[in-house]
Amino acid sequence: FHHLNGFEAPAIFNEDMVYAHKAVQAGYWIAYEPEAKVEHSHRYTSEEQFRRNFDNGVSQAMHPEVFQGLSSEKEGKKLLKQTVHELAGAGKWQQIPPFFWQCVCRYAGFFLGRHYRLLPQFLVKRCAMNVAFFQKRHSQ
Repeated sequence: FHHLNGFEAPAIFNEDMVYAHKAVQAGYWIAYEPEAKVEHSHRYTSEEQFRRNFDNGVSQAMHPEVFQGLSSEKEGKKLLKQTVHELAGAGKWQQIPPFFWQCVCRYAGFFLGRHYRLLPQFLVKRCAMNVAFFQKRHSQ
């Protein structure tokens, strides 16, 4: 970890993926452990989902070498279809519209984040969850 200078700093998002890419490029291997389990969750509002996914889009735009060939949009569509199918199958129809709205907010944030360089700085800061990242970058 330290041999490769750790995580990029400042990092807006995906610092683990950016580091993993750097490690693979340096000749290290990444092990996949199918038995590993991690519980991680957030209870974000629609606005927070927008901001979080804006930061994700910025990260992907800043690191095309890491994310080229990966389709976040394709994974998002898969999540949408799978979740709607599960909710409908469980008779939880009332949960589908709010879930769909969350997906719209996620995608809108992600799309704008991927194109953050085209946005005025005040709007970037307004959209970001990690506002400090842009303040640090601007002051450097």
